Amino acid sequence: MLGALGIYSSALDAFDADEVALLSELANDLAFGIAVLRTRAERNRAEQALREKTKELDQFFTVTLDLLCIADTDGYFHRLNPQWEVVLGYSLSELEKRRFLDLVHPDDRANTLAVLGKLGAQKIVLNFVNRYRCKDGSYRWIEWRSYPLGNLVYAAARDITDRKRAEEELERHREHLEERVTERTAELRQAMRQLVQAEKLAALGHLVAGVAHELNTPLGNARLVASTLSDELRAFAAAVDAGALRRSQVDTFLNRGREAVDLLERNTARAADLIGHFKQ
Repeated sequence: MLGALGIYSSALDAFDADEVALLSELANDLAFGIAVLRTRAERNRAEQALREKTKELDQFFTVTLDLLCIADTDGYFHRLNPQWEVVLGYSLSELEKRRFLDLVHPDDRANTLAVLGKLGAQKIVLNFVNRYRCKDGSYRWIEWRSYPLGNLVYAAARDITDRKRAEEELERHREHLEERVTERTAELRQAMRQLVQAEKLAALGHLVAGVAHELNTPLGNARLVASTLSDELRAFAAAVDAGALRRSQVDTFLNRGREAVDLLERNTARAADLIGHFKQ
């Protein structure tokens, strides 16, 4: 019920059937006109609200520092925000005239095509990274968050080139540090081996000095005995040559010879033992 139309007369049955039909038709026309006007007003309000919302979204689309786009699963951009011009150097019209796959780094195209396949299957793709060629020929690393809707893809992305460069620089420093650690470890091991060798040589020197000191006594004794025996032998030979050799001299010579041999055997045995321990 949109309203009521009332027509009054002081006389009974003032309107005949045709007039009543005409008045009814007029009332219906008025009701239809009012309904149309109300519908048009509501549509105008809805359109105005839509225009305001679209303007609001356009402002957000324009001012954000992220890379926003609407693309399709065939590899074409439909709409991009101005930040793309800042990052890649192309104008928006240049970007919207070409397949974005043509801008993808050759090494990243296979993965990009695989992601487009997932989006075509209506699967959300988050944190996908690939490289895009700039107008100056350089490449920028782009990280994507993409949401499919039919054959369209609504995506937000950001330029992570500086982050990637920092990560690569950090990786180079890490590798360099590992190389330096490896080199330093090798140097320390070599120094340790040299130190151990020096300590072994020093210990060997002390051992040799000790053995030499220990050998000095039996060898000195043996040399003294040999020298004394040599003197006794010359004296004995002189007595024989002079024909003045007595029995007592022979006995004395033999006794001293036996003592000398005994001393020589004991001292040389001691020297042999010391040398044997040194070899062990």
